[in-house]
Amino acid sequence: MKRRLVVGLTGSFGSGKTTVGKILKKLGAKKVIGADQLAHEAFSPANGCLRKIKSLFKNEGPLNRKKIAQEIFSNTQKRKALEAIIHPYVRRRMMNELGKIKRGVVILEIPLLFEVEFDRLCDVTITVSAGRSNMMKRLIRSGFSRNEINARLKTQFSESKKMKKADFIIANKGSEKLLKQKTEWVWQKLMSQFDRNEN
Repeated sequence: MKRRLVVGLTGSFGSGKTTVGKILKKLGAKKVIGADQLAHEAFSPANGCLRKIKSLFKNEGPLNRKKIAQEIFSNTQKRKALEAIIHPYVRRRMMNELGKIKRGVVILEIPLLFEVEFDRLCDVTITVSAGRSNMMKRLIRSGFSRNEINARLKTQFSESKKMKKADFIIANKGSEKLLKQKTEWVWQKLMSQFDRNEN
């Protein structure tokens, strides 16, 4: 009998996966565990990862997150070195959070779900797709430059590759109302799968 359903939620930078995660939570998901939020913990003064991060960037004072982002998205070696510090930490924290939840639907919101094989932690996966022009418009409105957006997208699988790997695809190319309807449809499918596993 399966008492818990772990759902991996991903999408390219600017696709709207965080919005989908919020909708799934409102629909009844027990918890949404975000990889980005866990990664942010690694930069807190009380975290053991911070010393390694400071050493990597040869920084003794407070870290400038924006400068670090610019550096890692233009320097593959630095990015991989930072990922080697942060990804194991995020995985441990996710496993720890998952261990606390024995029943219900848990959403793992992970931008690099397939790239770092975190999909192995999941029973089912969802990719949010928006199309490059839509993502560009949203991110530029949020204050990102085209160069910053392109640099980040280069570090991820293409949207088409993410879609091929996912069990479900939620297209986010219209209104928020339409996105909600599409997410509700996927939720119903998840619930029927969950009910089958319970019986």
